[in-house]
Amino acid sequence: MRLFENKKECFGCGACANICPKNAIFMRPDEQGFLYPKINEELCVNCNLCKMSCQIQNENEVKNDGAVKCYGFKNEDIIRMKSSSGGAYTAISDKILFQGGACYGSVFTDSNDVIFQKARTKCERDLFLGSKYVQSDIRNSYFDIGVELKNQERVLFTGTPCQVAGLKQFLKAKKISMEHLITIDLLCHGVPSPKLWKDYIRFLEKKNRGKVMGYSFRDKEHGWSGYHIKVEYDNGLVECDSREDLIFTSLFSMDLILRPTCYKCPYSCKERCGDITIGDYWGIHQVDQDFADEKGISLIIVNNKKGNQVMKDVLDNPLYTWKEYPYNYVSQPNLTYPTLKNLVTDLFWMQYRKKGFLWIVQKYSGYNNSFINRMERSIVFRIHSWRNKRREK
Repeated sequence: MRLFENKKECFGCGACANICPKNAIFMRPDEQGFLYPKINEELCVNCNLCKMSCQIQNENEVKNDGAVKCYGFKNEDIIRMKSSSGGAYTAISDKILFQGGACYGSVFTDSNDVIFQKARTKCERDLFLGSKYVQSDIRNSYFDIGVELKNQERVLFTGTPCQVAGLKQFLKAKKISMEHLITIDLLCHGVPSPKLWKDYIRFLEKKNRGKVMGYSFRDKEHGWSGYHIKVEYDNGLVECDSREDLIFTSLFSMDLILRPTCYKCPYSCKERCGDITIGDYWGIHQVDQDFADEKGISLIIVNNKKGNQVMKDVLDNPLYTWKEYPYNYVSQPNLTYPTLKNLVTDLFWMQYRKKGFLWIVQKYSGYNNSFINRMERSIVFRIHSWRNKRREK
């Protein structure tokens, strides 16, 4: 049994592992730290369910026709300050929880892995808040959601487009109704390596002699725009935007550390696979200066009738501030095309494998490196930025 011809086709969604009736498929990390399915041939009975649940070559089957509505959204300020943008996810998930439903989203574990988890309460749900620029591990979430949907329970699933697509292909293969399922796909730039993320966390802990207890990619103490990193340690140290803090986002912003599939992502388009799409409303200051502020604005794109009904119920709440905008007022690159692969990405991974984390950090992130390395990084960054701008035109 072969699940794909080329591993670069695989999204790592885990649908195949979730559907296997013999538990013959295991998700294992490769040398870059990304999960791929491995089949235990001794347990495999060739039932073909894994192929039926796979989204490779079936991506268009789960896409909607296009946007129905588009909103700029603000939750209450206290919620927005805990969120990466305008608190849209909290508003939608509050509605599902109030109706007795379950929410699935990604969390940081105590060991700073990023995994999917279920929430039945607001306290559990709040662990999902905030951006996590690492590919998350689905684990058994698809299987558990299937059980709940069979029991006629309401479920909200929020993840990257490929994770939403994986769930829908899994449910189709299992012939489970999606009537009570609401899906939110995130406006995704691409998912960074979990292995490199853990190397980075170990680097921080060694440097600061403490365990990382809290990490925020988008702290808003200095405003909403850009990356503002805040790291809290068990020794009482709190750092914000130090040179060490910015290492990971520096590599991320150069598009060096993404899963290979991200560079040709079929979901970087206007035909989304979620009922609702949410993200940062970048460019809102040019669209509507009166509505814009530095506390964060969510972009909400409604993709079908189900999503439209959910948002009608949410927007009735007088605590929220929102405006509807024409879809062509949205300027998100990943609604048009995938993230562009950096010209030195393959070299980066080869050097990471051979020379280790600290070496590539010094060469590519601008941390503690020589004048020559800083010049090399500047040239690489400028060329990559120029290629991106040229494509946008």
